[in-house]
Amino acid sequence: MSRYFGGRRARSQGQGWVRPIVWPVLVPTTLIFGAEGAAMVVLGLSAIAGGASLALAALVVATVGIGQLAGSIPAGQLTTRYGERRVLVVASLASTVTWAGAALVSSPAALAAVGFVGGVASAAFAVARQSYTIDVVPHAYRARAMSLLGGSGRVGLVLGPLAGAGLQVWFGLAGGFVVASAAAALAALTLLVVREPGDRGVAGAAGSSPAATASLPATSRDRAAAQDAVASDPRRTTRPATLRELVRAHASVLATVGIGVVVINLARSLRPVLVPLALSEAGADAHTTSLVVAAAAAAELMLFYPAGVVMDRYGRRVVAVSCSGVMGVGLILMGALGALEGLAGIVAGAVLLGIGSGIGSGVVKTLGADAAPVRDRATFLGVWNVLGETGGAAGPLALSALTAVASLAGAGVVLGVVALAGAVGLTRWLSPGRAGPWARPGAAAGA
Repeated sequence: MSRYFGGRRARSQGQGWVRPIVWPVLVPTTLIFGAEGAAMVVLGLSAIAGGASLALAALVVATVGIGQLAGSIPAGQLTTRYGERRVLVVASLASTVTWAGAALVSSPAALAAVGFVGGVASAAFAVARQSYTIDVVPHAYRARAMSLLGGSGRVGLVLGPLAGAGLQVWFGLAGGFVVASAAAALAALTLLVVREPGDRGVAGAAGSSPAATASLPATSRDRAAAQDAVASDPRRTTRPATLRELVRAHASVLATVGIGVVVINLARSLRPVLVPLALSEAGADAHTTSLVVAAAAAAELMLFYPAGVVMDRYGRRVVAVSCSGVMGVGLILMGALGALEGLAGIVAGAVLLGIGSGIGSGVVKTLGADAAPVRDRATFLGVWNVLGETGGAAGPLALSALTAVASLAGAGVVLGVVALAGAVGLTRWLSPGRAGPWARPGAAAGA
């Protein structure tokens, strides 16, 4: 693990596990997601203002997801090599420059290039923050920590569009990009000035200490012991596993639960694209659109921490299945009601999408953390994030294609059915009786 970004094991009970991640992770995450939220609202609308059709505008927004997809595995490898702090700082600075550049261009092609670079920076930030959090938070609180990561991002997704809406009064659509660049710069500054704790523990690695191992159920202790044996094997310390070796060793998990992760992120990726485009089609202005997007993001905030508690106490399955299922229903209702009721139907569907996403706050990160080996953790997280970002990229691309051949409302219905199918698959793949990291729920812990 990184020797550049210090941390300390959260040993105390209660909420002591939160302290090591507040300034190094949660605050910068809020700022970076605020930047992304402000930018994503106006990215497609700027493309439309530059002459793009609805389908092409969706494609422009999809370049952010494509950039995240392309950047995830290199981000994991760079994090392993250079450490979390360096990657977080560089990613934040890259976002600062990228979104500032977006305010200066207007053509769909230029905006697509900006979106791709912003996506690469986002991928690097995501891998580094997750790797650090796994390392310093005890296993019994892992899902809550990952939910806090998701929740801090969702706070940013509320504040970013709101701030962008305010600046749009004076700067027009460019106001969203100005907010995005400023928030990313503040995240970089926070990471540069935060004081690094003295020592670095591996609290998040199940089995990293006798106390941590003892708190796990039998199947988790067995898996932790096997991971420690691999990590301490001198034949393994000479070099990290190659990408092919890593994928082969975890093929069964990647091909099952990994597919469910693709579907969850596909559904999630649709809200920042579908909602602004649907509202634009219904005649809403940019200011109203930003407010609706912020309201939908705010709906997520009600459930992000309870979702983590449920995952830690009762397992990952109930949260993952509910997340995909509720978002599927929301997409179907948004498409159907949007076509029939106009603005009211779109707003109702958007809020339901926010609730579904809030139910699953942190679930993708938690599933990846559970499956990650102790050694080559950051590289595995890069691969895991590729699956998530595949869904993130596929959502807007599928929306663009379906809108071109049918309609925006029809696309919402079709993709809602896909999300419901993902929920059915996760019900089976995360079954307690199925072999794998989720054979039994994680250790319960007091709130």
